[in-house]
Amino acid sequence: MAAHDPAAVRALAERLIAISSVSPDPTGEARCAKAVLEALPAGIESGTWPTRDGRPVVWVRVRGRSRRTLILLGHFDTVGYHEYASLGAPAHDLIALDPAALRERIVSEGAGSDSGTRIERDIAEEWRRPGTWMFGRGALDMKSGLAAGLAALERLASESGALGGDVMMIAAPDEEHLSAGMNTALESLPRDLELHGVLNLDYVDAPVAYRGAMGKSRFGVWVLGRPGHAGAPFEAVDAMQIAADLALRATLSPALADRLEDRFGPPPVALRLRDLKWGYDVQTAGQAELELNVVGFGRPRDETLGRLRVLALTSVREVLRRRDALRGEIAPGAPAPESREPMVLRYDELEKQVTWGIEDVMAAALRPPAQSAFFDQDWVAKIRDTARRAKLAGPAVVIEEVPPSYPAVAPADGPLSRATARVLGAEGLEVRTYYPFITDASLVATRAWGAVERAPDIVTLGPWGRDAHGLFERVHAPYAFEKLPRLIAEVAKAALLE
Repeated sequence: MAAHDPAAVRALAERLIAISSVSPDPTGEARCAKAVLEALPAGIESGTWPTRDGRPVVWVRVRGRSRRTLILLGHFDTVGYHEYASLGAPAHDLIALDPAALRERIVSEGAGSDSGTRIERDIAEEWRRPGTWMFGRGALDMKSGLAAGLAALERLASESGALGGDVMMIAAPDEEHLSAGMNTALESLPRDLELHGVLNLDYVDAPVAYRGAMGKSRFGVWVLGRPGHAGAPFEAVDAMQIAADLALRATLSPALADRLEDRFGPPPVALRLRDLKWGYDVQTAGQAELELNVVGFGRPRDETLGRLRVLALTSVREVLRRRDALRGEIAPGAPAPESREPMVLRYDELEKQVTWGIEDVMAAALRPPAQSAFFDQDWVAKIRDTARRAKLAGPAVVIEEVPPSYPAVAPADGPLSRATARVLGAEGLEVRTYYPFITDASLVATRAWGAVERAPDIVTLGPWGRDAHGLFERVHAPYAFEKLPRLIAEVAKAALLE
């Protein structure tokens, strides 16, 4: 295969980083898609599939000797970068899109000096060996991976006649939001495509590869309290106290952390915690919401809901116990609050308490799809409306899994996994199981491939670095731009020869 130019791969990554593509941003993501297409060498088959709101999903295909197809998968959107304004640079947060200026700010001026030993070591290494680390939003997650994948694709195209099948690269928008790009790609791929495996180019935390992937679920928790005057809190049930207690209980205990043999998944993370008041007033919170992100190896949904239910009931009872204990200590003469046994329900249980009329059925039929532009709040409005119809009284908690979710994919022993083990083994690099971060690649498992539904062979082989989504996001440049394109190309070629 023809060699690649590491400097050109790095330059492409920098060009992509310079384009703000914080999802969902149709304009920025379209500019990034255009830059990907412009980076392709002449003669390579390519095109786009539009998402429902018009954002382009880029596809590129190198034809081989058979119809079986290996998919290289990546995304060009990023999370936001407002925190970069804290560096005090003249460009404010836009310095996140300029790797050279950001390096100067961080390394030469010591912006990371109080950020912990790991960043200090990496800054010192960059000072001694310039070019070791590249900083910037998307440098690690995952514009360097896209640049490396495009370089690998060019290497493969130089000898397409020797490929045992097709290599198709998909670069999607919206991975950091609702995965609209990947869902569009799955709808648009040829129905008779013979999937040989998925090589995910997303970032990793060390120079390793992963077989399979952990899944992700999002759980919504709606808390109904009993509002009261802020001057008489002992007569109320504060929904925010319950939601806050549950947030701590769920995220700082092993109860919801999934386990596979002797390996634990990460604890849940609270993505959102807030009251549902319309504005300022001197009233305790009557309603609150909590969103939990749960990453795991495939634990059944009902088991997670059951564990969450136990935690929620514990939180309600503990908040009420501590409220009453505090009242007895500092306000013994205050009237005793109304007592009612708390309820914790799944949404389907709440629905059964409602008698639905024809108007409700018609309203449900006219409701927009769950993945609408107002998707984030659909679940809250739905639960609140159902609770009103069921005449639910507080204190109560309603829990439910809400989209988006990403299934866990068990490690396979297919041609791609075997090829990865051989190629990386020759380099002294490790292949681990269950990619530990959320990835669009998991969604490939939701589609049936062929007459019998089967789990695809998914391997993640991407750039490595540190602090993805953080202020000091950085990619190890020699691996990403010198070694990775060759590894991707060699793994793809070897997998298609089986």
